[in-house]
Parts: sequence; structure tokens; C-alpha cells
Amino acid sequence: MSVSTPYFDFIVRSKDEVTTELEASTAQLERRQAKVEYLQSLVDERSSNQRLKRLAKWTALVEESEATNDVLIGRLNTLNDVELPKDEVTFSLSNPTDDISGIQVTITDSPYDDSFVGGQRTAVTIAGTGKRKRNGGVSSFGTRFYIPETFEDDTGTFGIASSKLASKVDGSYPDVTASLLQGSQQSFVTDIITDGQPVI
Repeated sequence: MSVSTPYFDFIVRSKDEVTTELEASTAQLERRQAKVEYLQSLVDERSSNQRLKRLAKWTALVEESEATNDVLIGRLNTLNDVELPKDEVTFSLSNPTDDISGIQVTITDSPYDDSFVGGQRTAVTIAGTGKRKRNGGVSSFGTRFYIPETFEDDTGTFGIASSKLASKVDGSYPDVTASLLQGSQQSFVTDIITDGQPVI
């Protein structure tokens, strides 16, 4: 089911529009303030009715811009108070001590959050370290499976299960983590096993 909705799309568009309006209004305010400072310096140098009228006119324009900014800031704050759906990633481990074990990942891809970006090649990486070898060394392992590139703006569960994985997540490797890999960007690193014990 799609995470996006017409209401959330409207909020995002409105935030962009109000932000653009606020940037333009702020630039206008700064120009008007500079004009007032210049006119004030002329009045301080030599006061005249004409200069005072111009100063009063531009001072009123500054106040107008400040009022517009206040309205836009209020609108932006109201829009920012709307909580948009965020990306969520959770891992789960099944049958860690059986002949066939599995790791699943449930992903919610929100188009309003770029922590996870759907519609592209995404690998789920599982890595373990710390297994003692007979010669006294320490071994590690890494395996991965892929999320379909068609997955985006949705919630889905994906997984892998095998007898080979069972021997990796049975506590033989004291530390096992899972994460997502998009391009060269690793994210949502999650401990699966810590000190030989499942933690999810």
C-alpha cells in the first residue's frame, strides 16, 4: 500500500511554496531596510520635509514586509508541525539455532524521507566477526541479498533463509550485524547477534 497520500503531497508542495515566498519576502525586507538606513542617514545629515516623507514611506514599507514575513513564518511553522511518514527499517531473525535459519527485513519507504530511497538497487548485507579458528585466528563472513528495484513508496518484507546461514547465526560468530547498502552508502546498521546472543 502506498505510503504517499494527496494530503501529505499537498503539505510538501505548500512547504516548498511558502519557503520560496519567505525567501523572496526576506530579500525584499533587507532591501527596504537598507533604503531606510540610507534615508535616515540623509535626514541625520540635513532634515527636510521631502526627506522625512520619503523616510516615513519606506519605514511603512519595512513594516509591511515584516508583517508579511511574520505571516509566512507562521504558515511555515504550521506546515512543519505536520509529521510526515518517515522511512523505517526493522530486521528479524528466525530459527537461529535450527538447521535452516533466516533473516528478514521490513522496509517502509516514504517518499517524504530520503533515509531509504526506493526504486533502486539495494542490498541487504549481513556480516559477522569474531569466530575463533583452530589456529587461533579470528574469522569473519559476509553475505547479501537484494531488494527488488521495483520496490518504492510502500511497505514490504524481504528475507533470506538457508542452512549455510544457520551456521552463521547460531552464536558461532559473536557479533553479527545487518544493514542496507545503496550504492556506496550503508545505512540502518542493526545488531543481530551480540556476544553470541540474538538481540532482535
